Amino acid sequence: MLYFLTHLMADSNHLSVLNLKKRSGKAGSDREQEKNFAALCALVALGVSTGGLIVSILTLNAANTIANKPMPTLVQTVNGKTMEIKAFDGKVRSDRAIQDFTVKTLTNLFTWRVYLIPTNQDEMRSPKADPGVAIESDGTANLKLPSPVWAASFAISDDFRKDFLGKQLAPLITTLKVLQGSSEVAFVPVSIQDPIEIKTNKPDEKLWKVKIVANLAVRTALNVPETLVPFNKDVYIRAVIPPIMPDVSRLDPKTDLQAVTAIARSAGLEIYGMEDFSKEDLIK
Repeated sequence: MLYFLTHLMADSNHLSVLNLKKRSGKAGSDREQEKNFAALCALVALGVSTGGLIVSILTLNAANTIANKPMPTLVQTVNGKTMEIKAFDGKVRSDRAIQDFTVKTLTNLFTWRVYLIPTNQDEMRSPKADPGVAIESDGTANLKLPSPVWAASFAISDDFRKDFLGKQLAPLITTLKVLQGSSEVAFVPVSIQDPIEIKTNKPDEKLWKVKIVANLAVRTALNVPETLVPFNKDVYIRAVIPPIMPDVSRLDPKTDLQAVTAIARSAGLEIYGMEDFSKEDLIK
């Protein structure tokens, strides 16, 4: 019996030692796994942080690019009563927009009549006489322009507008007695070439030259055939920032200064010069 108990105790001690070793080995293995897991978490955190830093740098770079990029400009791309608006970068303009602006502006500048353009059926049956708009001139009194001509003149640059109106248009309109009903003139476009971009040293300036062939149909009496006067011009165009369009429903688009200027410059373009050319210049 004593031998049996002694042997049993020895076996128990041996098992205890084995269990202790097993526990010690398992604990060491657990600690190793914890270390590996902690290292993996650290690597994942480092990767996430690095990725976040890269995304932040890219976002900052994109924001800086957008901040330094010229604001898109809303310009009128076609003529007519319906305002079709399209966004362009900075002062970029399409050839079609430049051509439409040129024809529309010249038509309004060089079409002269005694009556206002009718806006309803009553005015069509009984047209209203145009009182004209007085303009500033050097030493010449009582110079007036037909209202549509005055309105369209805001599509001309400031440095060119005063002399063009005061020394060219107004004296001729006065001589023809347009506002007295003695004469009528209509602008008749024949052809217009694609705009030619003019190189400039200013990076933010866009200039073009447009050749246009047209006629001025002049009638001095009802029973007299009209006379066609050649109108062949190089028209110089500059891109500008268009004004904010007001609520024309609350303003008179024919007489209110804000509405008139906004409509005239809605294409984001202005005329800064004109000069004659001969038809032979077109084939050069």
